[in-house]
Amino acid sequence: MKSETIRFLDRWVGILLCFLLTLFHKLGNVFHISKNTIHQPKKILFIKLIEQGAMVLACPAIEKAKKWVGEENVYVCAFNKNCFVLPILDVLPKENIIEIDTTNIWSLIRDIIKYILKCRQLKIDTAIDCEFFSRGSSIITYLSGAKARIGMHGFLSDAPYRGDLMTHKVSYNPYIHTAYVYLLMVEALKEVPGEIPLLKIPFAHENITIPCYTPNKERLEKWIKLLGKDSLTRGKTPYVILTPNTHDLLRVRKWDIENYITLSKKLIEKFPDITFILTGFQEEKESLKVLEKELGEKYLINLAGETDFEDLLTLYTLCDVLVTNDSGPAHFATTSDIDIIVLFGPETPTLFSPVGNRVHILYSNLACSPCLNAYNFRFSFCTNNICLKSISVESVFEEVYKCLIQRMK
Repeated sequence: MKSETIRFLDRWVGILLCFLLTLFHKLGNVFHISKNTIHQPKKILFIKLIEQGAMVLACPAIEKAKKWVGEENVYVCAFNKNCFVLPILDVLPKENIIEIDTTNIWSLIRDIIKYILKCRQLKIDTAIDCEFFSRGSSIITYLSGAKARIGMHGFLSDAPYRGDLMTHKVSYNPYIHTAYVYLLMVEALKEVPGEIPLLKIPFAHENITIPCYTPNKERLEKWIKLLGKDSLTRGKTPYVILTPNTHDLLRVRKWDIENYITLSKKLIEKFPDITFILTGFQEEKESLKVLEKELGEKYLINLAGETDFEDLLTLYTLCDVLVTNDSGPAHFATTSDIDIIVLFGPETPTLFSPVGNRVHILYSNLACSPCLNAYNFRFSFCTNNICLKSISVESVFEEVYKCLIQRMK
C-alpha cells in the first residue's frame, strides 16, 4: 500500500476502531492492571511500525529493555519495509521481529491476525508504542493483549484522538530528542500507572550509543575493489557520498539537485582526486544521471538501486563524508565513523537529529519550522520549502571541506 493509503486508514478507520476498542475496554475492563501497582515486565514488545531512521534511534531503548529482561524476551513489531534494520545491526535476532506485510489491505489484515495470535503464544505482558500519536500503533499495542501498555496520551493537548487504550499514559514533550523519549517510555514501566501524566522524574541526558556495523570480509573487499580503493589511496583520496533523495515522498525535505551539482564542482576544484558516490532507490537512477552528465564518469559512481541495506552500511565504513537531507541514510550512517552533513528544514534537529560525534547539522530555523510534527502525522501543506532553499551551497561546502581536511591530516 502507498503511504497515503496507510495515512488515510490511520486517520479515518483508526478513529472508529480506537473509539470502539476504548468502549470495549471500559465496559469489560480487559487486560486490567492496578493503578497502584508497579508493573514487573517479563516480555517486552516494542511497536515501531514505520521509518527506518527512527528504528535506529529506538536501538538504545531496546538495549535498555534487553538488560532488564534479557534479549530473548524483547520483541519488535514492524511493517515489512522496516523490519530488517535490527537483525542486520545485531540488535535483535530475526525471530524476535514480528512482521506486518503492508502490500495490500488483505495482507495487512492477515498479518495483524497472525500478530495477535503470536503475542498470545509468546505471552507478551508489556507493549511500548513508539509511534507517538498514530492510531494504528495504538490499536496494535492494545491488540497485543499486554497487561501493561505504554504510549503517548493527548490529555488536553491538540493531539490526534486515539482513544484511551494505554495503562501508562505518557505526556509528549516536544523539547526532548526522540531517542531519549524512547528511553523514557521504558523508564515509565518503573512508575505507578495511576500517576498521570507520566513521566514525573527528572530528565537526565544518559549516554546514548548507536550500534556499530562491521561488514563481513567478502562484502568489504567487494566494495573496496568497486570503489578503486587501495592502500595508497586510503586517507589521501576523498570519497563523498551524496544522497539527494530525488524521489523523497516528503518533497518538502528536498535540497535541489542543482545544489548538489554546484557543491560537487566546488569540491572538485579543491580536491581534484575526489570521488562522489550516488546512493538512492532504483527509480532515482535516471534523475541522478544529470550529475553524471555535469561531472563526468571520472568523478562519479552512480549506485542508485544497486545496493542493499548492508551494502549501504559498508559504503559508509569506506567513505569520508555523507551529504543528505533529513532522512533514513543520515541515521544509518551513524553506525560508522563517516562524517554526516544533514540538511534539516521542515523537521527540527532538536527531535530527530542523528546521534553521533560526527554529525554536522545545517538548519535555517525558520519561524514556520518544524511544519512536520507528531501532531500532524508528519504531513505538511508547504509547497515552497524556503527552509531548505535558504541553506546555501557555500555553507554545505564549508562543512564538507572542513571534514575532509581534518580526515586527510
